[in-house]
Amino acid sequence: GTRTVPYSFTDINGNSITVLSDTYSINSDGSYDELQQLRINGRTQANTEFGDWSQSGNTVFFTPITSDISTQPYQGSVRNDSSFGTARTLTISVGGTTSVYSD
Repeated sequence: GTRTVPYSFTDINGNSITVLSDTYSINSDGSYDELQQLRINGRTQANTEFGDWSQSGNTVFFTPITSDISTQPYQGSVRNDSSFGTARTLTISVGGTTSVYSD
């Protein structure tokens, strides 16, 4: 089902994880930054990612350069979404998890 942040779950190793926030900054110079804040077993942790992005049509391609999250390239799709008050949304699916970001 659909969940909003903060979102809590238990991973396959029994860790209690709360996603506090996850923010992308898409820059006009072709770079991006991601800041992900989690609480894992009561301890707050910040993960960062920096890389390059490009766009073809509605598809956005991300190539991490440095990352606490993943060094594998991935992609998302961008569109205007009426469920977010017609704001632009970025949808990324990685490892079976789909995240939707809104501006």
